[in-house]
Amino acid sequence: MSVDQLRQAIPTLAAEVPTGCHNRTNWERKIQERLLRAMHAFLERGGEASAIDLWSWLKKIPTQHYHLKEWGAFSVDYFSSHPELRHEIQAMVLDEQKGHGCHFANFRLSQMAAGFVLTDSDLAFHLESLVLREHNLIGFADHWRDVVEWALLNPERFAVAERVARAQAETRPELQAIVTEIESRPSPAWEREEEQRQRRWELKERRRSESRHRHYAEAREATRCGQHLSALDTIAAAYLGLFSEVSEMDDPVNRVEWLVGPNNVEATLQGLSAACQRKDLPAPRADSQPRNRRE
Repeated sequence: MSVDQLRQAIPTLAAEVPTGCHNRTNWERKIQERLLRAMHAFLERGGEASAIDLWSWLKKIPTQHYHLKEWGAFSVDYFSSHPELRHEIQAMVLDEQKGHGCHFANFRLSQMAAGFVLTDSDLAFHLESLVLREHNLIGFADHWRDVVEWALLNPERFAVAERVARAQAETRPELQAIVTEIESRPSPAWEREEEQRQRRWELKERRRSESRHRHYAEAREATRCGQHLSALDTIAAAYLGLFSEVSEMDDPVNRVEWLVGPNNVEATLQGLSAACQRKDLPAPRADSQPRNRRE
């Protein structure tokens, strides 16, 4: 189909996509997939559409188009190179979801296209845009609160947006009051429970480590001489990174230290060297041959 034909077909397909989040029939899913493929082809071939057009075509898309990976990948590239369209559609969804929180708006955007998901720079843009459009908005404070709340609760993701929000609040007491209210909220119950679980786990791990380190301290001299073969077998396994707890450590000495403790590292490394020099131990290959014959 030509670009003009696609331009005419897309609104027709969009009108056939049902409204609501009910389970789609196979036919409805096919219509939905045809719509996304047609939009993909139209935009990829240079077709032009306004943000209002794109919104009218995409607003009924639910989550069931997850398997159309080519649309998601294309949308990221396309809307990254067309930030004005991305920002306009994001603003429409933010307005639609006012009072429900920015995370709901972001979820709605992700349903339509991966290229619409809010980034740090997007959030900063919308904060600045809200202030510029303040006199044309009903409920400016609610709009601003939604965006700022998302930034303040996710500072590692939205550092730039957080700086913009704080700069705006510095000169406006009503905005500073919103920031103060958000930051003074008690952490949610699930977060407190997670922190308690984490503390219990850390205490348990610390006690296990201390007990393990005491064990190797008691066997330090026997290990240093290469005599404590049971301990040296475990130490060698740690040195080689065979334990999941140390598999991501690059330095074998650090792996041994995790196992035996910092005060026992020198003795255990000396013990590995001493055991390798012992003449009364069979070589691994020689030891394996009789066992294989017995098997």
